[in-house]
Amino acid sequence: MTKLITKVDLHDTLSKGSFDHALLSTFTFEPSFFEQHCLDKFKSLNANGNITVIVDRNIYEGLLLGDPSDRPKKANIRYLLQPVEATGLFHSKIYLLARHNKGKLIIGSANLTRNGITSNAEMVAAFDYDEEKDQRFGPLFRATFAYFSELAQRFPTQALYSNLNALAGAAPWILPDNDSSEVVPKFLHNLDEPIWSQVLREIAAPVEKVYVLSRYFDSHPVLLDENDRILSPKKIKIFTQNGITNMTPQWLRHPLVQSGRAEILICRFSDGDHAQPLHAKAIAFESNKRYTLIFGSANFSSAALLRSIRGGNAETVLMIKDLSVKAINPIRLFDPEQTAELIKEPQKLHRTEDEVEYSAETHLIRLNEAWIGSDRIVVDVQIPDTFEHLTFNAILRFQNSISRPLKIRKTETGSYIADVSEVEKHRLDGESTIIQVLAVEDGETIASSNSLLITNLKDPKTDRSIRRQRHLIEATQSAAQFFAVLRELSESDDEEALRIFLTYCDIPLIGAPRPFFTGRAKPQWDCGAGMKALGSKNFKLFKDLHGAAIDFFDRHFRKLKRHTDDRTLVGVANFLHIFLAMGDVLRSQMERSVIGLEANGTASSEEWGTCRKYWDAYFNRYKQLMNCLATEYLAPMIRKYGLNKIKEELGQDLEPIHNLCDDMLNYRDRIEAFRTSKLKIIIPNKPPRFPSYFYSYLSPEQWPGYSREVRRVLEQVERTLGYAA
Repeated sequence: MTKLITKVDLHDTLSKGSFDHALLSTFTFEPSFFEQHCLDKFKSLNANGNITVIVDRNIYEGLLLGDPSDRPKKANIRYLLQPVEATGLFHSKIYLLARHNKGKLIIGSANLTRNGITSNAEMVAAFDYDEEKDQRFGPLFRATFAYFSELAQRFPTQALYSNLNALAGAAPWILPDNDSSEVVPKFLHNLDEPIWSQVLREIAAPVEKVYVLSRYFDSHPVLLDENDRILSPKKIKIFTQNGITNMTPQWLRHPLVQSGRAEILICRFSDGDHAQPLHAKAIAFESNKRYTLIFGSANFSSAALLRSIRGGNAETVLMIKDLSVKAINPIRLFDPEQTAELIKEPQKLHRTEDEVEYSAETHLIRLNEAWIGSDRIVVDVQIPDTFEHLTFNAILRFQNSISRPLKIRKTETGSYIADVSEVEKHRLDGESTIIQVLAVEDGETIASSNSLLITNLKDPKTDRSIRRQRHLIEATQSAAQFFAVLRELSESDDEEALRIFLTYCDIPLIGAPRPFFTGRAKPQWDCGAGMKALGSKNFKLFKDLHGAAIDFFDRHFRKLKRHTDDRTLVGVANFLHIFLAMGDVLRSQMERSVIGLEANGTASSEEWGTCRKYWDAYFNRYKQLMNCLATEYLAPMIRKYGLNKIKEELGQDLEPIHNLCDDMLNYRDRIEAFRTSKLKIIIPNKPPRFPSYFYSYLSPEQWPGYSREVRRVLEQVERTLGYAA
C-alpha cells in the first residue's frame, strides 16, 4: 500500500495513457480550465469521445447564470456536463478512465479545477487496470462504476444513460460481477447509508487514537462528541491549516480539547518552494499499533460523515484496514513538513468564513433534459397540472448573451418540442447553449423553469452527432431499446436518419451486450402518437422507406431461422429481441401509411395500388413471423428444455407479442373505417370514388381466413405456455 502514501502528480498522471471513456465527478468545476487545458493537454482526455462530468447542481446553475465569461463553451457538445442534487452538496471527487482492456482510477479530495489538479495539498490514490497484465484492482473499478450507475438511476437523463451504456458495452470488464471477495481498498459512498456507520463496522476495537486531517468542520464540534461516545479513544489529533480552515473557537473550548485528550494542530503544507492550501480529508484509527485509514471527499463534518445523501452531502471515500506503522504513520502523512503547532487558545486560531455558494432557486416547472433531435429541440419537462392551459416558450441563450425565444408544443407522446431554423441549428452545433422554459398567460410570464444546457454531443474525430451513431448500437441491445430508438426517429421527418437506421441496424446473434440500465424492460409501443404531428408527410415516408423496412425484416428473418436450427436456451432473449424488432418495423410502416392516408383524405389510383401491394407484403411477412415463433421455434424448444425453463426465459415478452398481434389485425378495421367514409380515389376525368381492395389480404374474401389463422397461432403460443384457457 505504499502507493497510497507517495506523492502523486495529478497533472502528470492524467497526461499519460489514452482512453475512450471518462466518468469524472467533482464538487466545484472550472469550465475554462477544463476546456482550454485538460481537454487539450491531458492525453487521457484529448481524443476521448465519451466524457461525462458530474457536478453539484448549485455549482452547475451558478455557472449558467453567473458571469458569462465563466460559462461553459463546449459543455454538452464536446463532453456531457451532468448536474446532481444532494440535500447538502454533491461532493464526490472521482476520475474514472477506461478503454476496452485498460483503466485508470483516481479517488480522493481533488476537484476538477486548476487548484485541485495543480496546487492544493490534496490526498488521492491512483490505480491502474490492465486486463492482460494486472487485474488486482478490478473489483475497485467495478464498485466505482456501480456508484456512477446508481447516480444515473437516481438522477436520470437519456444522455447519462447513453454514456454509461457506451462505456459498459466497450469495456465489459467494468460491469459489476458476483465476486464476493472483499474489495481492497474498499470503496464507500453514502447514497444509502452514512459513511460513519459503515466505517464503525470495520474498525477493530478498542480504538486508542484517532487522527484527523481536514479543512472544513461543523460550527459545533459534534464529531468530537460522537468519537468520544462511541470509540472513547485516549487521544484525538486534528490537523488543519490556519488562515483557510473554517474551524470555530467552539472546538478549542470543547472539554476534550481543554483536558488534552483532543489536540488541534496547525500545519503548513508545501510543494518545494510553493505553499499549498490544505484540501485533503482523511481519518486514521489506531488499534494495537494497526491502522484503518479512510480518505476521499469527506471533511470532518456531520453533513459528510453522519448523514446519507438524503440529509447531507454526497461523499465517497476509500478505506484501507490493518495497516502497519511501516505502511502508514498518520502523523507523518497528515503533517509531511513536520510543522504542526499545538494550539489551545481561540485567539491563535485564524479562520476563514465559509464560502457562500450559489443556491439554486426552486422552480414550479422542472426542466430535466433537453437535446437536439434532427431539426428540433426535444424537451423533457415536468409541468404542474394547473399550468396545462398555459402557453409555453423556450428561451435559448447562446454565447455572447444572444437570446432567442421559441414556441414549444406538446406532442402526442407527452414530450415537448421546439422547431429550430438552420441558423439556430448552426449555433447549437457549435456552442454550449442554455435553455429555459417559460409559462405564459396573456403575454405575461407566470412561471419559469430552471436553466439547463442543451445536449448535442459530437464525436471529436468526426464532428458527427454521437446520438445518431449510438442509435445503431443501442437498438441492438434489447427490444425495449429498439422500440425507443425507432419511436424517436419516427417522430421526426428526417427520412435519411430513419433510412440509415433501418439499413445499418443489424441485431447480432446472441452476442450483443444488453444495455446496463434497461435490462429486459418491456418494449412500449406508443400507438403511433409520435407520428401524428407529421400528418400527411407520413404517406411519403411510408412509400420511401418501404424498401429499407423490407430489407430489415428479411435480413433479420434469416437470423431467426438460425435460432430455430440452433435452439439454445441462452438464445431465447435474442430471438425475442429480433422478433419484436421485426414486428415493430412492420407495425410502424402500417401506422405511418394509415396516418398519412387519413391526413390526406385522397389518393391516386396508383397510390392506392401501392398501399395494397405494400400492405400485402407486411401482412404476409407478419404471418411468417408468427408461424416461425409458434411452430418452428417455441414447440421444439419446449420439447428440448421443458415448459418451465422456456416460460422463465420468455418472462414479460409475451405481452408485447400479444399487443403486436392485436395492432396488426386492427389495422384492417381502421383502414375500412376511413376507406368507406373519407378516402376518395382520384382518377383523371372521372368522379372521385371509394377505393377497392381487389384480391389483397384486406379483401372480404381473404381477410377473415387470414385473421383467424393469425389469431389461432397466437392462441397456440399462449396455450402452449399456459397463459390461455
